[in-house]
This record gives sequence, structure tokens and C-alpha cells, in this order.
Amino acid sequence: MTTRIKVDVEGHADISGVYTGAGGGIPWLQEGGNGKIATSGYNSEADNQTWFVYDNSDLDPNGEQNSLFSWSSTSGESPFPWSDLASNHGKVKITADIDVVVCPSRDREAGVTDIPRFGVPLTDTSTEIKVTVAGHADISGIYTGTTVAGATWNQQGGNGTIAAYSFNETDGYEYILEDGSDLDPQYLLNNASGFTDRPWKAVLPSGVTMDGKDSVTVKRTALVHKSDRKGESRPLLSKVVGGAAAAYSLRDLNDKAGNNKVVEVRRSSDDADRIFLAKEVANGTLEAWVGAGNNGFVSKWYDQSGNGNDAEQATAGSQPKIVNSGALVVDNGIAGLDFDGGDFLVASSVSGLESPFSIFSTSVRDSNGYTASLSRSSAANRYFAVFESSGTSIAVPRNSTSGVTVAASVSGADRLTFALTTGATSTSVGAKGGTVVTTTDDYGNDFTSSSSLDQIAIGVQRTVSPTGYFNGRIREIIFYTSDQSANRPAIEANINNQYDIY
Repeated sequence: MTTRIKVDVEGHADISGVYTGAGGGIPWLQEGGNGKIATSGYNSEADNQTWFVYDNSDLDPNGEQNSLFSWSSTSGESPFPWSDLASNHGKVKITADIDVVVCPSRDREAGVTDIPRFGVPLTDTSTEIKVTVAGHADISGIYTGTTVAGATWNQQGGNGTIAAYSFNETDGYEYILEDGSDLDPQYLLNNASGFTDRPWKAVLPSGVTMDGKDSVTVKRTALVHKSDRKGESRPLLSKVVGGAAAAYSLRDLNDKAGNNKVVEVRRSSDDADRIFLAKEVANGTLEAWVGAGNNGFVSKWYDQSGNGNDAEQATAGSQPKIVNSGALVVDNGIAGLDFDGGDFLVASSVSGLESPFSIFSTSVRDSNGYTASLSRSSAANRYFAVFESSGTSIAVPRNSTSGVTVAASVSGADRLTFALTTGATSTSVGAKGGTVVTTTDDYGNDFTSSSSLDQIAIGVQRTVSPTGYFNGRIREIIFYTSDQSANRPAIEANINNQYDIY
């Protein structure tokens, strides 16, 4: 049952706000104010009454004298103040209290999440209702149905049903709410005059209530860990948008308090290799191991998606640098892998690379080059890549016979680029959270299984006839084999919170 409502009274902010109350003609009181919603009369048989909203401290505006702030429910309606507001000529509006949401306590859950909640008005498009039957928890719960008039509604996880009982061509249906396993208990809905096409429009027996469902978008924050520079919007994969095909970063993307493996580093002084966790990159362990005056080079960048698509480079001269003369490579205090225009990493023999593709590339550009690409190890003309130039971020798909480009304007060296291709004639790119630019130019066949894309390259366009080496720092690369347009705001808000890009 709804116990909190949001009330807007035209021209009277003092009595607008959140009200708390109950049904059956009981007054509703404004939280933090003097507003009151009360009824002047109640007819239990017809379920109708007249409601007034006013300032209870001085009766100004006084609902009993000002008809603009009164309204009456009619026979057959539920005895709540939100019934028949139309009779008030729109001066008072009552909605569910969706501005106040109580979320479960989850210390490490972060990002943008849709939380379902009940207590909002039901409509003809509702497909879920919350049914409460006093004294019968067995048939109380969530019922699912369709928008078809007279449809049967079934209890989720139980035996309860709400089914059409009889039909009148003029007015609609009566309904029976019952335990479908043994027909006990049974409740007749709408047993007064006036049939209906939805069970919640019926005259409900005493003790039976029905509420609607809605969802509210909320933001959650997480604990700060030493592996995070800020920590307020982590972790990306486990709590914001998971399901990545591959994910590379120096921060922990998986809610493991910095205990994710992120890189394997080769030390220049003796070519020794060691694996480092996210927290060890952040807390100085990596620098101490490399040693003063020495350099550290990344031989493997671990995939945090859980798919094992680690990006590697066995050739020492092509490994990006992470420690320079004993100090972590940073821009504005934020670490990244330093690609010098000839370095690259590659994840080979990757399966399941079929469009649609989404790429989120986070980098600091020194000169033009490709930060990331999906490509084919045996064909130079099949790839989907992200290119950073001086004034644009570019998505470049090519499949077999032809290729296209689509560019978004961008300024500055810090880059956060979203690239998407969903088919042979749909390619999009967006820079630094800005508007997505889309082209419908045809680049050939779609990237399907027949394209045989089988590798992820970082710092170069492709590994067969390599070209377009990136020069700058790459901080984070996330690949999805899905269209992430809808999730882009949440993903980019998380990334931007970590790296202060825009």
C-alpha cells in the first residue's frame, strides 16, 4: 500500500511536498511542513468522499473555503486522495514519491542502476501488480499478466491467480482472486455494479490492496581502496556494466579491493618478469621492484573481463613502458602504459568477435595513432579501430572490400572515445561524453562469424601489415560485443570520475 505521496499544489510551495498517510479517509500530513490532506466526509458503502488540502497551521489556503483545493472521488473508486483529481481542474497533482528511494546497503555497489519499486498508480499498460491480502501471505505477492482485458494474472513463485469471472458486454469483467491450488481462499473483485477490464479498477474487498510498479534510476557509491585514485564510482565491470569481451586497465575493475592482476612487467636491469596487482601499481610496490634508475616494460596486460583475453608482447623492443627511470609513468598523477609509436600488445586467438562492437578507449595523445582495434590475424583489410588525431576521434571499420570513417571533434590530449558499429551501414563515434556522430556509409559485409576476426590489438591498427602506431599513454580499453549506446552515460561517468578527462 502506498503510504508516501508527492503533492504539488499550484501556487503554494508551502503545502507542496511529501505527505505520509494511509487509506480509509485517514488524514495525510506533510513531512517537514504544516500541510494536511483531510476528508470532510466518507461513505464506506460507495467508497467516496471529498478531500481538501490546506495549511493546517493557519488554514490558509483553507480547503473548506477554496474550491480550487478540493476534489471528490466517485462511486466505485478507491478511498484515497489521489482518486479523481481531474475534478480539481489540475490545481493539485499527486504522484508516487519517486524522489525518495531507500536502497539496499551495499558498500561496494556503484554506478547507475534502475531500482524497481511499488506504490505507484496502475495504468492500462501495467503488466505487474503487487497484491496484498490481509491474513493470507500465501496469495500475497507480485502478479504478472498482460494488457489484454480479462487476462489471467499469475502469482510469481506461488499459486495465486486473478482470473476473469464473468463478463458484461457493456461494462467489462468481474474477477476472482484465489489460491489456484485448492481454491481457498477466494475473493470476488468488483462484486458491486460496474464491471471493469482491469482487476485493480474493481471494488476491492476489505483487506485486499493492489499497487503498481515503477523503476527509479539511482546512483550508488563504493568504498575507497588504495588501488583507486578516487574510488567513488568503482567498480566498472561488476557493478556498472559487465559482460565485456575484454577489459584492460591499471585499476581494479572487478570489486576485488585492488587484488586483480593487471600487468606483468619486465625489469630493464635483468629482464626479470613479475605480475602486479592493481593495488601494487598504486602503492609503490611496482616502482620499488623495478628499482631506481631502471625502466619497467609491460609484457602482458591482463584482461579483467573474465574471458582470459590477455594482451601480450614477447618482443622487448615493442613493449610499452610503465616505469621510467624508477618512476611510474603518469599524466597529472594518473598512471598509464606509454606507447612510443612502435609498441603494441595483442590478444590472439580470441573467439566470439562478432558485431555489434562497442569500444571505450581512454588515452593521452602525443601524436596521431590507433589506440585499439579488433582485427583478423591473417588479413590486413579486416578491422574495427579507434584513431586519435589532433582534433578528432575517429572510428574506422573495414571489412574485406571497403572501409569508412566517422569522426567526432575533440580538443586536448586527454581522450575518452566511444566507438560503435552495429552493421555494414552503421558506425558511430563520440568523444569525451559528447554527442555521437553516426555514418550510414557501407563498408562491406557485416562483421559476422564469417569475418573471422580473432585478435585484439592495443596501440596499433592491426598486426598484419601493422600501421598507425599510437604515441602516448593508454590508460584503459574496454571491448563489448554488444551495442552499449544505452549504457554509455554510466560507463563514461565511471571512467571520467577516475581519470578527470572532461
